[in-house]
Amino acid sequence: MSVHLARRLIRVALSYGWVVILAGSLGANVYLARRVIGAHEAREPETVAVGTRLPPTGFRWLGHDTRRTIDYAAHTAGTIVYVFSPQCGWCWRNEPNLVALRACALRHRYGFEVVALISDGMSNYFAPESPPYDVLVDDSQQFRRATQIGGTPTTILVSADGLARAVWLGAYMGDTLKEISARFSCSLPGVRDARHSGQRK
Repeated sequence: MSVHLARRLIRVALSYGWVVILAGSLGANVYLARRVIGAHEAREPETVAVGTRLPPTGFRWLGHDTRRTIDYAAHTAGTIVYVFSPQCGWCWRNEPNLVALRACALRHRYGFEVVALISDGMSNYFAPESPPYDVLVDDSQQFRRATQIGGTPTTILVSADGLARAVWLGAYMGDTLKEISARFSCSLPGVRDARHSGQRK
């Protein structure tokens, strides 16, 4: 075999070697991506399913020395339960919609309850003012376990017999804004601009 031919064979082998390495790298990336996607899908659902019965749960009534239980049976039209987290940026941005929906719902004889999954960061969330509505804190985590809520804000329409009749996950934008506005005959202002917040992005 000539030296020239030997060199050509070596170059071809090396070129195929790089192809094998590249293919292996791409394959590994695809595998890892699928693992990440699969892990994300395994965490679903992030909120209560329609038809779930919400059990009586005792909450810490923020600013009071007593505990409260939501009385779903007190409102034949249903009760809207708005769930938020004080450290959730989208919850903060959705505050104008919450305030408008609450006022509208009460006019239409719905019950309306605001539930915080945790109390950490509450004073900073509402600073410099106090909450413009009652806040129930799920300090026992019973409500969270019963509903499987992971993402906030979450809005639940609960019937008088304690069943979740409709669920909306996320801040009120796009189709969610249209659906909630139509469902409760409300005019909602939309979310806050994040640039006006010193702490939320």
